Amino acid sequence: MNHKLEKQLQHPKMNSSSSSSSSWINELPLEALRELAGFLEVKIEMMEQRIDSLKCDVDEDVYRSLGEELMLPHQPSGADQELFSFGAPIAPRYTLMEMQDMEMDDQFLYNFNDGQMPCMANEGIDHDYFQGMYDHDQLVQQMMPFSDGDSAVAPLASEPLWDLDQFFLGTCISSSNAGLGLPLTGYPAWYNTDQFILDIIFHHRMKSYECLTDNSSLASAVFVPFYAGIDFACHQWGFNTSVRDSLAREVVKWLNSRKEWAVMGGKDHFMVAGRTTWDFRRIKDHDQEALWGNKLLLLPETLNMTVLTVESAPWDSNDFAVPYPTYFHPSNYNQVISWQNKVMGLERPWLFAFAGAPRPDQKDSIRQLLIEQCVSSARCNLLDCVSEPGDCHSPSSVMRVFERSSFCLQPRGDSATRRSTFDAMVAGCVPVFFSPGTAYEQYLWHLPTDHTRYSVFIPEDEVRNGKVIVQQVLSGYSEEHVRSMREEVVRMIPRLIYGDPRSRVEGFKDAFDVAVDGVLRRVARLRKEMQMMEST
Repeated sequence: MNHKLEKQLQHPKMNSSSSSSSSWINELPLEALRELAGFLEVKIEMMEQRIDSLKCDVDEDVYRSLGEELMLPHQPSGADQELFSFGAPIAPRYTLMEMQDMEMDDQFLYNFNDGQMPCMANEGIDHDYFQGMYDHDQLVQQMMPFSDGDSAVAPLASEPLWDLDQFFLGTCISSSNAGLGLPLTGYPAWYNTDQFILDIIFHHRMKSYECLTDNSSLASAVFVPFYAGIDFACHQWGFNTSVRDSLAREVVKWLNSRKEWAVMGGKDHFMVAGRTTWDFRRIKDHDQEALWGNKLLLLPETLNMTVLTVESAPWDSNDFAVPYPTYFHPSNYNQVISWQNKVMGLERPWLFAFAGAPRPDQKDSIRQLLIEQCVSSARCNLLDCVSEPGDCHSPSSVMRVFERSSFCLQPRGDSATRRSTFDAMVAGCVPVFFSPGTAYEQYLWHLPTDHTRYSVFIPEDEVRNGKVIVQQVLSGYSEEHVRSMREEVVRMIPRLIYGDPRSRVEGFKDAFDVAVDGVLRRVARLRKEMQMMEST
């Protein structure tokens, strides 16, 4: 154990006889406490106060997520090399230079094959491999935007816009259980999953993908485990544009130097950026438009790659939307069937529902109009995220509204798409869209092309101009028609959810499988086009 970690564990607080100190010690295994103290490099009293107040269940999954899953490169022991090819997830403040210093550059990529070669297992991880290869204190400085109140990279503002304590809270909740978040008590397969955590979930699923290979010459596509969404979240607020862009630029520079990249110029590479595309498309650097996002998706190298986001730019040829994570993450097919049967048999006393808040700062938003129509209707169930903000962040409250309604309104929010769309459909609620960009132009691999089979479309202009009363439109559908649409929605549930990454999902194709299939088809088409051009 390094000397600084020993010093932290000998902090006077640890020897205090106070009840709060005793509860802190009793709540955590000693090894977990040691790992957290060393990794976070935070005062013991800060950790005690936060964990005691939030009652965060920091179990083995959590502290492994804090260290290994967000940051630390994986490497198998020599005896297991033939079984798997591990990549190092690139996360905030952990640079390619440090990776190369640790001689880990050959382990960066996940290569996988679409079944043309024997599949390889992905088991037997040696989690202690790196114990002697890095210094905990240096590693903390590489990852954490702020350490004990001081900036690791100079921010624009004089004071950090968020601190290490807040980062710990978000990491604790979001990255536990392989990115699924904290489990919902009494509901197997249900978790409080963050809507922008797909980078981590997808990476964990890729580890158990049945056809991984460590031979890139045999791979049909190359997965790049860059946690782009995590990088955005850590550097968006309080940092200048050069800092926000730095890690993305390092990643593509390193990729461009690889032999794997040279094969197709990166056209066989893909990655997940688990936020909306607009978070990675900053056009300018020096005016108000420079206040949001980085340039990841505008870099020449990424223009060659396939990038999966939760909301794409429909005009972009390499940017593909995949579903937001929902709260439901089954580990087996029986859980899926059981849930489908349940939602088909539910009584739905409400004709329609809306869960959300108005957008008074958006002149063209129709949310306030829909809220007014819902309030004036005896057949609408409203979950008002202004008067009841806590309920809107409660998975059980949100799902209860959707499960008891036949239709769920899905107007645009801060951007065109909504996580609520997928929560509602998992609940068997028929979505009502007001803009094609909310779903029809987005999730081309996951949703049927015949949108009338599973949804209702009402042009938002008609709502804005007072030409449409939503209740009248929805009341016009017969009971048989509504049931037919609900059956289609329920039939689609498997391809809209992400199975538990800690289990090998079998018996159904989930959103991960559908996305990977889409990537493989696209790469195969691009490879064929390149071969035809070379032959002419």
